[in-house]
Amino acid sequence: MAWHDLDGRIVVFDDSMHAYMTLNDSGATLWRRLAPGATYTDLIEALLSEYTVDPGTAAADLDKFLEDLSEHGLVETSFG
Repeated sequence: MAWHDLDGRIVVFDDSMHAYMTLNDSGATLWRRLAPGATYTDLIEALLSEYTVDPGTAAADLDKFLEDLSEHGLVETSFG
């Protein structure tokens, strides 16, 4: 797997699965923390500090983001 920061957007490639995703701003914020091993709590805190969002919405958005990455074979999660 490889990822690149292209003008503030993150593009993640997985050659083995022939999958890629282009992440929006909030996805890029999360990926930059997720790649080096951030915890679920770290990721929630990143959303809360970067965006005007309540904790419940941040958690729901993060769960959806991680689910999408997992469905594309780009992460394996043990969050929850």
